[in-house]
Amino acid sequence: MNELPLIQLPNPKLKGYITVCLYVAHSTFEEPKDKPGVNHLLEHVLSTADNIDKDIARMGLEQNAETHGGFVRYWFSTPPKHLDFCLKYLMKLAKNPTFKNVKREAHAVRQELLSLLSSTEYHTELASMKVLFPGSSYLRGNDVRPMLKALPKFNSKNLKKYYEKYYKNNMFIVISGSNRLPNFVKTRKTGTRFKIPDMLTAPLPDNKRVIHVKRPEVEKSQCKLVFYNKPLGQELKNKTKNTIHISTRILASGLDSLLYRILRGKLRLVYSVSCDALIEPYGILIEVEWSCDTRKVERCVKAVRSVVENFKPLHFNGHRDLYLEHLVRYSVLTSKDIVEMYGEELVTWGKYTPVESIIRGVRKIRASEIEKIVNKYMNFRTCFLVHASSDKKAPIKKLR
Repeated sequence: MNELPLIQLPNPKLKGYITVCLYVAHSTFEEPKDKPGVNHLLEHVLSTADNIDKDIARMGLEQNAETHGGFVRYWFSTPPKHLDFCLKYLMKLAKNPTFKNVKREAHAVRQELLSLLSSTEYHTELASMKVLFPGSSYLRGNDVRPMLKALPKFNSKNLKKYYEKYYKNNMFIVISGSNRLPNFVKTRKTGTRFKIPDMLTAPLPDNKRVIHVKRPEVEKSQCKLVFYNKPLGQELKNKTKNTIHISTRILASGLDSLLYRILRGKLRLVYSVSCDALIEPYGILIEVEWSCDTRKVERCVKAVRSVVENFKPLHFNGHRDLYLEHLVRYSVLTSKDIVEMYGEELVTWGKYTPVESIIRGVRKIRASEIEKIVNKYMNFRTCFLVHASSDKKAPIKKLR
């Protein structure tokens, strides 16, 4: 087995708990067709091995494990005196874990999955993924029904076999909050990367751009416009990412943002509206969400389109300054936040950029760049509407 990379991340400005985390560069992006949900179950099994819960409570540790699209992570935040215990546990996960309590954890996962079936957000997210990632491992790894069917098939033997094939030699450990471990190396790069799923990038036919999700609990209409775009190169990621995030603030952060001004203030169609962006290795997604009376869905869509196509960087300086303030706060974060922020960059992109460098880049962003970004990444030719209501069909058939 190759030596496990041990990476020293920057420390927080204020002393506190040390955070140490094991990253696995494999997850639902790459799950085999016959094993949907295997990484989620494996996360539960590994993170609860050796009766670790008793030690966590006794020592005052914070611990969790999380399954994401491209990676799984197992982490501890600990007082310095218990760091060796946490490191030993994570090293065992990386080299020779035990696969106990599979049935118990499968029951827990089953209950977790069943709870999602009553969530409107889950169903609208799944509908969106079916458009963006048709027939992919990523879709199967987020679809509750095939995961529920697969759960009884897993046991200690086949979980260990899966671990040996996909996890070994595909992990690294990061730490923040301590400099006393000489075997940890200060580096901003890692060679560990996961396979990236293909995402839809071509325009959809007009009759395929409205996706309806029937949910009896939704009295009005819940709407989400999804703008999708090709992925960025590494060299463009940071500047484009921050410029996009500032544009989403201008669109839907505060009552005097562009979308609030029109949809809530002028037209009185909604109570609230949000705009969020995901910049991932597979592509760029920008989502505009709102809730409204069903008969007013078409008016809302037209209003959003009008705002986007006539975008002006309203209150640019104020939004950029507040965005900068949030970034500045990262420089005095806890070790847990630093591990999450930089560790995710390492496992996702292969390297991380210090927040100080990001801040310098954000200060150079100009209002004219925001306009160009919105024109490029919020093109109505490459977007679709996910509509949820208790009705049998959506109130509109096409996006106009």
